[in-house]
Amino acid sequence: MSIKTWTTGSTDRADPETAEALRVLYVAVTRARRLVALALSDTHLTLVRAFLTEWDIAHRTLHAHPGEQTVLPL
Repeated sequence: MSIKTWTTGSTDRADPETAEALRVLYVAVTRARRLVALALSDTHLTLVRAFLTEWDIAHRTLHAHPGEQTVLPL
């Protein structure tokens, strides 16, 4: 799925596979009751953070250090 497609809203030109992935993401996010967690690469984290800020959606990132990986216990 293209994060750029999601953050720009240009789904009308998305291929069928991307369009379906966006629908699945939409359903997952809108049905969450308290928390949605996304695991993103550094590049995608920057795009999504800007998108959420632009839409005034409360969010928090676990880290903002490029190239660093954070492992969470299960």
